Amino acid sequence: MSDLSFCPTQDLIEELMSRETFLGIIIKSINEVKQTNSENFDLSEFDVCYSNMSPAQALGLLDDITKCIVNELRNEE
Repeated sequence: MSDLSFCPTQDLIEELMSRETFLGIIIKSINEVKQTNSENFDLSEFDVCYSNMSPAQALGLLDDITKCIVNELRNEE
């Protein structure tokens, strides 16, 4: 396999999650998202994986990300 080979998304996620040095959260659509401008995503259609953090830390990080996005949206108005 070359450095630029395509591989399935699940393989990439498994690779990241297996790395001891990976600190992060992966949010993946279960079904293909066909509308990129839709604000009505069904949250049950997403898998959330996190590594090297507790559920509380993952929740805190996602909360901080949400606040940043909300602030960005307010600045656009």
